[in-house]
Amino acid sequence: MKRKVFLVISALVFLFTGQIQSRPDIRFMDYAHSGFFPRVIHEQVRFDPNNIDTWIQNTGIFDQDIRTSNTPGGMWPKGSNKFFDFTVGLSMGAYIDGVLKLASASYTGEYAPGYISNSGGVPVPVTNTNFKLYKVTSTDTTSWDYINWGLMVPYGAPYVDRNLNGQWDQGIDKPGIVNAVQTVFICMTDGFPETHNQSEGFSGGTAPMFCEMHFTAWGYKGDSLYSLPLNDVQFFYYEIINKSTKTWNNTVMGLVNDVDLGDATDDYIGCDTAANLSYCYNFDNTDGTGNPPSYGANPPACGFDYLLSPLYYTGNTNDSVVYYNPPGSNRRVVKKGYKQFGMSSFVFFAGTSSGGITCEYDPSLPIEAYRYLSGIKKDGAPWFHPSTKQRTKKLYTGNPESSEGWTEYGYNGNVNMAKIKNCVGGDTVTTFPSPSGDRRFMMNTAGPTFNVNANDTMRIVLSQMVAKGLNNKNAVTKLKLLDRTAQVLYDLNFKASFPTLPLPVVTKSVTPKTSTTCDMNLYWNDIAEYFAVQDTIFHTPADNNTYRFQGYEIYEVDKNLPVSSLPDFGKPATINSNNIKLLKIFDRRDNIGVVVDTLPTGVFINGEELYSPLPIVPPYGLGTPADFPESGLSRLIKITQTQFPQNYGGNPDIQYGQTYKFIICAYAVSESEYFRRGFRVIRNPLSSVLLSIVPQPPPSNVTYNLHNGDTVNTNRRDLGLKPVVVGQEYVKNAFYRVIFRAPDTAYSILRSMNNGISFDTLKSGLKVTPIYYGKVHDSSRIYDGILFKTDRVRSYNIGVIKDPTASPDSFQTRSFGYQYLPVNQYVTGSKHFATIYGFQSRSMSMSYPSAGTFNNLSSQLKTYQTRKIKIVFSNVNKQYAYRYLDTSYVDDKYFIYRSATQVPFRVYMIDSTAPRQLNCAFVESNDVQPATGQWAPGADSLGRKLLMYVFNSNYDTNIANYKTKNLYLTPLFDIMYVWAPRLLSPSANFNEGDSLIIYPYQITMPGAYYEFYTVAPTVPVINISTEIPDKYDLMQNYPNPFNPATKIRFDLPEKAVVTIRIYNVLGQVVATLVNRQLLDAGKHQTEFIGDGYASGVYFYRIESDKFTQTKRMVLLK
Repeated sequence: MKRKVFLVISALVFLFTGQIQSRPDIRFMDYAHSGFFPRVIHEQVRFDPNNIDTWIQNTGIFDQDIRTSNTPGGMWPKGSNKFFDFTVGLSMGAYIDGVLKLASASYTGEYAPGYISNSGGVPVPVTNTNFKLYKVTSTDTTSWDYINWGLMVPYGAPYVDRNLNGQWDQGIDKPGIVNAVQTVFICMTDGFPETHNQSEGFSGGTAPMFCEMHFTAWGYKGDSLYSLPLNDVQFFYYEIINKSTKTWNNTVMGLVNDVDLGDATDDYIGCDTAANLSYCYNFDNTDGTGNPPSYGANPPACGFDYLLSPLYYTGNTNDSVVYYNPPGSNRRVVKKGYKQFGMSSFVFFAGTSSGGITCEYDPSLPIEAYRYLSGIKKDGAPWFHPSTKQRTKKLYTGNPESSEGWTEYGYNGNVNMAKIKNCVGGDTVTTFPSPSGDRRFMMNTAGPTFNVNANDTMRIVLSQMVAKGLNNKNAVTKLKLLDRTAQVLYDLNFKASFPTLPLPVVTKSVTPKTSTTCDMNLYWNDIAEYFAVQDTIFHTPADNNTYRFQGYEIYEVDKNLPVSSLPDFGKPATINSNNIKLLKIFDRRDNIGVVVDTLPTGVFINGEELYSPLPIVPPYGLGTPADFPESGLSRLIKITQTQFPQNYGGNPDIQYGQTYKFIICAYAVSESEYFRRGFRVIRNPLSSVLLSIVPQPPPSNVTYNLHNGDTVNTNRRDLGLKPVVVGQEYVKNAFYRVIFRAPDTAYSILRSMNNGISFDTLKSGLKVTPIYYGKVHDSSRIYDGILFKTDRVRSYNIGVIKDPTASPDSFQTRSFGYQYLPVNQYVTGSKHFATIYGFQSRSMSMSYPSAGTFNNLSSQLKTYQTRKIKIVFSNVNKQYAYRYLDTSYVDDKYFIYRSATQVPFRVYMIDSTAPRQLNCAFVESNDVQPATGQWAPGADSLGRKLLMYVFNSNYDTNIANYKTKNLYLTPLFDIMYVWAPRLLSPSANFNEGDSLIIYPYQITMPGAYYEFYTVAPTVPVINISTEIPDKYDLMQNYPNPFNPATKIRFDLPEKAVVTIRIYNVLGQVVATLVNRQLLDAGKHQTEFIGDGYASGVYFYRIESDKFTQTKRMVLLK
């Protein structure tokens, strides 16, 4: 609080009371100039675009409220009556023709509304009633200031150039800064001698400098990731023009600030030289009593930054400064060969009652003010660093929170090294503590060697901001982060936009239950899952504040809730669990799960809202759904009942014709510990992902060949891929191939609309779910109404597919791992070795050799190298096998090669487009019956202890490795399968051409693929007339454009085989409506249903032996 009252302003009448009264929203007060008459109006306007609420005066100062004397005006937060600043203004000084002149602005200001005219070569200050404080808002269209803004455009008033013609057009262009909530403008000058007075507060009282100042203040407000921090920042733009006819020599200028952070008696100050930031914070963590204007516990910090400072010429072409004039506009200025001064010095002065030394007191003479603006003390003494004892112009440059460097707490925490109390000729060595108290500082720019020529313009963009942290010191750290944000956004011309989380595209499918009720499948695409964006605006790259997709939330919303009443999950007070229900959360299994953030509680104490750590995922008050956290991802939810039965006559079932509302919301989580309060999580805007669904019964003329819940069989017998119908309306006549790659089991989904002639890739690079088999669909995708449900094959499910008898889910088995064709199977598996370790296929006694199966020894062949094998039995087409004899009599461990022997079959690997013939072997034993030297399995339970081996090598009867080593030692051989066959009966035999196919688990094998066909819903071809037409014809579809269905009519003068297909603009078949169907002569009609197809142009084509025609149609959704 200031004890000095400044009564002397000016004797100049530059405003008239009656005219001010005709302009609302203006606050003003009269001040009498001692010894002069008449009175002059001192005007101010409230500037409160966001959380900062302040006053701007028409004399060059702001943050002071002159409605009553000695009243601070910089309030934060708005409405709290707690203040961070008493007064601030930009003061400057220079030597003109060797005479020192000042234009001060600190407590009363030496400026007045008006401009400088020097058309006659002599600078003359001019004013009239049009020169005043102008204020417009973003919604303003009718105020006096808005309508008359154009009067000030020639004097620097900013505007939005809507037609981009570079000039103000009344009624077209918009007053103010682009996107600002409020803009204040005034054109001022220090040219009136009567406004200069040594009692201004920062000395003053010299002759005018004839400065013309165009001053703009503006602010933003919003709730988005990038606009929310600016709620605590205000911006000020100065255009300072030398309107004299003389050069300003040795020009200095600075922001003169009397900061009062709440209770003014316990403040500290500091600066960040790299950021051009000055700041004030509380000495301890309790500011005063907590009653206004003090902040109490955990006070904030306030700061001021030169976002743009005056330029000086270097001549170096590598130097350049880029800015926009005015900020936010499209007028980009590039100054080559220039640099900014930045903050040239940061010093302070103290009131005479503060107990400091005299050379650090308030300046009482212009030369003393000039010295402060130059970065030295009022008597000309320099400032000294308490550690280095070197001269400095930048005080307290350290880090208060870490106690590193020089702060008012001392140097590196040494409280006795906070300052040196020196005046001219005094002690420059002894250091002292710095007691807290009332602080006033100068944040200076330019310098004593800077000259400003006549008509030159200097530009300054200043920001003032307030931030609150975990404590008084952390508030400074938070302030620096906020300051960096303001600087980055300014450098980006306030056009930064954080990439938004993509919206899931949701499809619904109805499953009838009764004639009036149904279930609904809601499923969506994966577009949001690739979201990973690093925030480099609010954080440094070292912070690694990356937002990465984490999961989906599914809600049901009361159908009567207006969109405008949807909650903001970042503001728990807006959440009402009576009108929104959390159904499910699908989240990545990465140990993030529940997310907590510091959120506003909606509770206010002394005008300040309290914050508290609260869950943001799941949102506060909505409960925790089943299986969360670590539930894994899914892109499908089945809705069987509503959570709001009261809206539907008490019936919880989903009813046809009723409206239901759901939200499928993607969310991302910050991975950094430095995330900003309230922004740990970003979500899709709820209003953008709100679904209003009215389920309808399926059309009566549509036949669904595949129904929701059906599983489509593939060409494989394991369940690495299980296609499940989830959108029966959208199934196509298509052929699908899912190809896997090893060793990471990445896979691709391909689709053919022409029976496998060519394929389109629907998705590639997908990874198989690593754990929780079958429970979630992390890697599974949905296309054409089909869930491509993939599961990683368990580590113990290798080699031959296990029998689907004991536990088919555990074995991931759809059918047996073998197939005998056609049907008259003559052979099965024996019990040989089965009592030792068993076989993977117990019914056929067949395995891929591995630990825990067969002889407990693994094959040289890797698991992922096993393939689908076909053994073709024939007495004509035979091959040679490597024959071995079991020479042991006790443990069956010595299988020694004897000869190459012809066998009645051939072995092929058929798992590729180029099948190849493989080598095989069999082992005889003398244990049951004497060895015959031939392939001769028996019908006894051991099958004569005959063993057959399939190798991975291409067919060759002269491979040395097979002839020289013990076949029992499987690691020495590339064995794919071993089989212990047994005849079903002594007389059993194969028929010529019979085959036995062996199926391995495929999903981990490179190049392995699953294939299946789907059949689209069919709409019958209707004969709509018995009249026989005289020619073939294809009619234009109706309606056209259409959504979702359209009818297609065609004429047949005779019986014909007809095909009707739908093509996209690329010429690709997307649907077949009639597939080589024999139709009688007559007039016919079919229907195309566009559910599941994108909007756009399509072509439909009819083909028969004697007629072909194509027409165009448009699906418009």
